[in-house]
Parts: sequence; structure tokens; C-alpha cells
Amino acid sequence: MRHKRTYLKIIAQSSLFVVMIGLSACTEDNTPIPSVYDNVSLELNNGEKWDVSDNMIQHMNNSFDLIDEATGESEKDYEALAKDLVEQKTAFVSSCDMKGEGHDVLHAWLMPYIGLLEDLDKATTLDDQERILGDIENARTIFLEYFQ
Repeated sequence: MRHKRTYLKIIAQSSLFVVMIGLSACTEDNTPIPSVYDNVSLELNNGEKWDVSDNMIQHMNNSFDLIDEATGESEKDYEALAKDLVEQKTAFVSSCDMKGEGHDVLHAWLMPYIGLLEDLDKATTLDDQERILGDIENARTIFLEYFQ
């Protein structure tokens, strides 16, 4: 009986640990970040933009370059653009070293952005692809208002 209680205690502690890791980690899968981020809104850091580390911002800048290139082309390859943007998002998330409130605020922006990338990847009509690219351009503008 003593071993059973110890075993159950270990399982409970392990489960709590896994849940806490899930709540604090940047993820690259397509599941929503747990509700801890649902109550976070985009806001400046005491009137200033939030700092994003050089190793992270490089991937966002690469994404913005891809967006600029695509918007300048008369014939766009939306499938390739979606693939390239997802690769940059994955690299951005993988390099995440932010913590605290800035990390949470970044997620408030990032989760809808990831949704737009998924939408672009799934879009099958030119009208939808163009509309979603416009939404992605708006997301870039918002990112640049809140992060540096």
C-alpha cells in the first residue's frame, strides 16, 4: 500500500510538471497555447516596445522580407510563401528565449499570426490567398508597433 501511494504521488507530481512546462514553453505545434495567454493583451512595456533577442528577431525579419518580396511580385507562389513563412515561424519559436511578461505579450501576438500562416497554407482560392496575405501584412505592422 505504501508503494502505491508513493507511485500515485510521483504520477501526480510528474503530471503537474508536464502541465507547467506546457504552460511556459513556446510551442511550434498547432494547438492553442493554454488559457494562461488568453487573458494577455498586446500592450507596450511602460510605453516602450518589448525587446526581442537578436536570435529571435532575425527569423521575424526574414519573414518580413519574404512578405515584401511576395507583395512585390505580380504572380505570387502562395504555396511556397506559406511553406517559407512556416519555416521561419518554426525557427522563431525554436529560438525563443523570452521569459515573463514580454514572453506572454509576444504570445498574444504570435498565436493569431500562426493561425494566419495555417490559413494561408490551406487557402485554395486566389481571393482567399490575397486576403490572408493582407492579414499577414497587418500582423507584421502590429508586431513592429509592439516589439523590436
